[in-house]
Amino acid sequence: MSSAADQITTRRSVLRKGLAALGALAGAGAVLGSRSTNAFAASGSFNASGGGNAAVTADATAGATGVKITTDGGPAVDVHGGEINVVNMSGGPAVQGHSQHSTGIAGSTSQPGGWAVAGIAFGTNATGVYGEGIESNGPGVFGNADAADGVIGSSGRSSGVLGKSVLGYGGSFQGGAAPLHLEPATVKGHPTSGAHKRGDFWVDSAGALFFCVTGGTPGVWKRVRLL
Repeated sequence: MSSAADQITTRRSVLRKGLAALGALAGAGAVLGSRSTNAFAASGSFNASGGGNAAVTADATAGATGVKITTDGGPAVDVHGGEINVVNMSGGPAVQGHSQHSTGIAGSTSQPGGWAVAGIAFGTNATGVYGEGIESNGPGVFGNADAADGVIGSSGRSSGVLGKSVLGYGGSFQGGAAPLHLEPATVKGHPTSGAHKRGDFWVDSAGALFFCVTGGTPGVWKRVRLL
């Protein structure tokens, strides 16, 4: 039979283990996201190793927010040595930024040739970067640079830049050197191959300007005589 002292020691050991288990559950509720009204606050370091593992996981259901961060002026999220990867399978935006007094989403980079903000689209008719100005008299997309091009458009098989307007101009240009520049071709004369559309302009290597009056391959071209 065990002595009274052994029984007291066993009870104390069980009590210590129970308190430790309660503490672990409280920490897990803070990290994983408590479904109670008053959630725990947590601080400290959380570590994970191995592909597919997460140091912190938040699980929210019934329209609840997985992670909500409020600061009094400091950064809400500070990430070092990696990237933020957001996947949304519900059909909404993966990342959405809103600001009442400043920029909704801002990106910066110090890498030469790097991109502060990059949008890459893989789906059919998907858009890499989309900007829209609604009832603000502001542009949907604005590009500004000090010594380089403000906006660059490039395409392998279609228009580098496409401009459309319902009631205004498709494109409006102004510049200190000239409002518009057409880069001359490396050969003389109008195109003799390739598909072209009516309305195409072409400047040859000698500076002569040609206009396509009938689309085709290569189309019918007329030289524009300047007086």
